[in-house]
Amino acid sequence: MDKFSLIAIYVMDAPDKSISKILHQGCWYFFNQRYLQENNQLKLNSLYSIPDDFYGSKVNIQAIVGKNGSGKSTLVEILIRIINNVAYYLLDKFSKNNKLCFIPNIHAALYFEVQIDGDRRVIGIKCDGKDCFISITHIDIKVDKSQFVEFKWQAIHTLKKKNETIDILHELFFTIVNNYSLHSYNAED
Repeated sequence: MDKFSLIAIYVMDAPDKSISKILHQGCWYFFNQRYLQENNQLKLNSLYSIPDDFYGSKVNIQAIVGKNGSGKSTLVEILIRIINNVAYYLLDKFSKNNKLCFIPNIHAALYFEVQIDGDRRVIGIKCDGKDCFISITHIDIKVDKSQFVEFKWQAIHTLKKKNETIDILHELFFTIVNNYSLHSYNAED
């Protein structure tokens, strides 16, 4: 993998405020400015000018910053819950030793970009209640920097070739650095 970058979390309309907490439902939370939302769709930002190798080859630094109580920890919790649920659907069916538990009532989507040998892919994984979905879109930034990213969602449990999906999501590797003591009080997870 040449490049990995988180794009955004979209919190869908959901009745469970114990998960979305202070976050606004129907709202996008971006990790960088390469993309923006327009008419509730993800779109490349034609004004974004930071080069891919700004931090060095294969290095991307992103952070969540904000005031106390602004939802930073909630975004991290939703990100981890989405990844957990997708892993449950993909891995739990294959391994008897896997001890993953599905977390219901997650109504959010995680978007990230990977670049492999010059091929850019925007990948969306979302959880909507009791199911998880995936969409993979190839984009060509050189052709049209103002293009919308089209998503065609497919339920993960209906995929015929789960190994291909596992290979694709293998690119979803990154390090989360946070204060774990903040999350020690989440007895629900």
